[in-house]
Amino acid sequence: MRTAKWFCRAEALDLRENEDRVRTGVDMLCMEYGVRDGALVACGGAHFPRVVRLERDIDGGHRVVTQEEPPDGAGYAEWAENHFSFVSESRFDDYAGTPAALETAAGAHFGLPAGAPVEDC
Repeated sequence: MRTAKWFCRAEALDLRENEDRVRTGVDMLCMEYGVRDGALVACGGAHFPRVVRLERDIDGGHRVVTQEEPPDGAGYAEWAENHFSFVSESRFDDYAGTPAALETAAGAHFGLPAGAPVEDC
């Protein structure tokens, strides 16, 4: 198998601006893909919430100041409840960024034709 690469998508669920600072809660989906015998190979993945804080830079863009993720296991639910609104938290399971979009990006990255088979690692 050729070198594997991670592909991620994020959907903003919460967004709060305060002068030059932005706090956003995002729902992340990351998958690791490689190629074997002309097929895209899915080798792992993760779906998790993240809080990203941004600050406006001098050029009008934004730079990441901090990123937070929930702990694994115990404390996950409490962290999500404390960092996301009820509405946003309820959308974690309805994430619109399905693996299909990541598969398309990974296939293009590796030079595979559209519709190439996807296999498990």
